[in-house]
Amino acid sequence: MAFVVKIGKTLRNHWKKSTFFTLLSIYGVKYGHDRYEEHLLRRIYCAEAKKYGEEKITLTQRPRRVTVFLNPAAQAGKSRKLFEKNAAPILYLAGMEVNVVKTEYEGQVKKFISVLESGETDAIIVAGGDGTLLEAVTGILRKDNKTFHNIPVGVIPVGYTNTFARLLYGVDKGPVRMMADAAMAVVKNVTKKVDVLKVDGGEGKTTFALCGMEIGAYRDAEDRKSRYWYFGPLKSRWTYVSTAMKTWPPAMKAKVTYVEATEENMKGVGSEDVQLPKKTSWSFWNFLLRRPQEVQAEEPTDMKTDEKDEEEERVDKELSTVELTLMSPNMTLEQDVPGIHFEVGPADPSKTELISEGLYQKMILIVTSFVTGPYDYPCSALRHGFTVTEVQAEEPTDMKTDEKDEEEERVDKELSTVELTLMSPNMTLEQDVPGIHFEVGPADPSKTELISEGWKRMKRPYPKYGGDNNEQLLVKDVSIQLDLPEQKEGVPPVWYNIDGESFEAIPVTVSLLQKKLNFFYPVYEPSIESS
Repeated sequence: MAFVVKIGKTLRNHWKKSTFFTLLSIYGVKYGHDRYEEHLLRRIYCAEAKKYGEEKITLTQRPRRVTVFLNPAAQAGKSRKLFEKNAAPILYLAGMEVNVVKTEYEGQVKKFISVLESGETDAIIVAGGDGTLLEAVTGILRKDNKTFHNIPVGVIPVGYTNTFARLLYGVDKGPVRMMADAAMAVVKNVTKKVDVLKVDGGEGKTTFALCGMEIGAYRDAEDRKSRYWYFGPLKSRWTYVSTAMKTWPPAMKAKVTYVEATEENMKGVGSEDVQLPKKTSWSFWNFLLRRPQEVQAEEPTDMKTDEKDEEEERVDKELSTVELTLMSPNMTLEQDVPGIHFEVGPADPSKTELISEGLYQKMILIVTSFVTGPYDYPCSALRHGFTVTEVQAEEPTDMKTDEKDEEEERVDKELSTVELTLMSPNMTLEQDVPGIHFEVGPADPSKTELISEGWKRMKRPYPKYGGDNNEQLLVKDVSIQLDLPEQKEGVPPVWYNIDGESFEAIPVTVSLLQKKLNFFYPVYEPSIESS
């Protein structure tokens, strides 16, 4: 008992040291517990990936090849260590051929992708932040090779913000869990189609974004936040106070032109977002030429009939004939209605007629086709007892004037506002009509309102541009032209924020590319939750 009393007096007499070491002990225990949980989480994901790596493959199959673009400068140089510790082991244990490309300067990812062929990789993985992902998406969609656009893309979130990765993998997950989920999504090979914003500045200045774009006072305040590092945890709050102390009001003038999104002009969005994995076949010849062959896995067939097919009248016939031929319009003479040229031969020709047709008339027609141009010379085959179904070709659509475009009414506005934001459907909640979420901020808020709104945005648990009190529109496309002030000394330039990256504020047209890219989608749920 005396020993306990002595310890109590010692702690009371040295209460400052006691408090310090108590807090330090609590922090140490929590730190050790978190690191242990992360270690268990890595083991669970690696064990799952190893199952894929131990699967046997046949001679007609080959391991999947993935190309990883790693930005070593992301997150203050910590990205390489994070990738090699949390994501790379999962990819290697799954038996993949992983080619890591470490970038050295801005724009290098786009240059690498511009020379990358679709047959050289089965997937593109981006290990970096929002800027590296923006480069990769822009590089992919700038390529003229449409087949390259179908290559699935993965993102390993080793940057600071990781806006799109948080939307894809969940905003409530820890960094280790997100990186493990991202790597396992590549292993599982389940993809989801996502929308892309095309930001066209003309003269080849086209950027493709996954999240959105913002301009205005709130964007500028966030950009200046790092300058107030000496305020410590209060730097985010001080940046909005500093904005209110500058030239007031911080409104900008802009001319916008947009088309409102409706169900009619936004048709064409696929209903199946998640796609089943593909199997990769292999042959010795394709191995020499480095050409992969993609074999689509079996998918459930959608038994719902299209409205257009329901309206078409199908004709059923049972025939007995010596010949059935089908020819594309490339082989036939010019015809008013495009369609498949379908011929049915006689049912019971004489032997003389068959010999004459085969030896004489066809030889003449073939020679004539080489001299005078294409002609319809069918290839004979003795067929009997077929059941055929034919559909009448429809009248051609006049492509000179699209009635749909004529019906679209463009709205012109001249605005004075503190903020303009654009968000893709990837960032917004589920909406009945797909479109670009366009927000216009107030024209003349008070200083208190601006500071209060800025502090409110700091507490958001999810990525979002704009504010709840902004004017909100759903548009198909929008053109923005800012009335920029003259460049004077002391006047800061105006910038766009596109997926977290700064771009020069030039006139742009933003449109929505629906379901444009395939991204690896997480489907694996471990038995332990990350802290």
